[in-house]
Amino acid sequence: MVVDGKRGVIRRSLPAAAVFALVLGALAFFYPDLRDALGTSPGSPRSGAATHALYSTAPVPSRCELPGDRDEDIKRTLHALSRCLDRMWTDTLRTAGHDYEPPREINLVETPGDASCGQGDDGWAGIYCPESRSINVLLDASWAFSDMFTLAHEYAHHVQEISGIADQRGSEIFDEAWSRRLELQADCMAAAAMRDVDAEALAMVRAAAGSAGAEDGEWAAHRKTHGSARNSAAWIGRGERLGTIGACNTWAAAEDQVS
Repeated sequence: MVVDGKRGVIRRSLPAAAVFALVLGALAFFYPDLRDALGTSPGSPRSGAATHALYSTAPVPSRCELPGDRDEDIKRTLHALSRCLDRMWTDTLRTAGHDYEPPREINLVETPGDASCGQGDDGWAGIYCPESRSINVLLDASWAFSDMFTLAHEYAHHVQEISGIADQRGSEIFDEAWSRRLELQADCMAAAAMRDVDAEALAMVRAAAGSAGAEDGEWAAHRKTHGSARNSAAWIGRGERLGTIGACNTWAAAEDQVS
């Protein structure tokens, strides 16, 4: 999505899962040619994205061996998770007849200006740059799983890009409806990939996104591009329960499920 759909400063005083509910809206798919466009195009499900061969694949093989001290060395943990995500998506895309290409670069940064795109933007947690096929994660020392889910979400954007799902935007005008379907699908795909990595933490994330009050404040400001907190929680839940990309087909979903 365009980086203007992002979250502001995360409230460090919140419980970890509630903090992460705010992070969800800071995950971005960066198209520089659409960077300053207005979100006024009406948008609709795209047939190519709604009928993709990935939707017929088996559950994502989501097991991953991670360092035992993952909160103490977040970079080491994320590099290990990156290798697992490459394996997961290699296997899944192969069964759909697609070759998998790993991201060309994984940037784990401590300041937004160190990202490979969107350097002028603040408040994001993760950005995928399709032109360079690079992933950027803004490290958050408060909870390792926050960065882990961010990495998995940006990997989902990479899969959307290399498989052709993200090509269905179809207009030079930034399409908010397209962005919501893309972002909610990435939430679901990330949950499918992370469901066996840490089921308890993933359940906390889903519960926080779906909790009373999650729609307030910063989330409300970016609902147009990311969808509601309630719908984010619902799509995370689908990926968590079913583990398939078919469960994440936001492009065939009714409008109220991607609003």
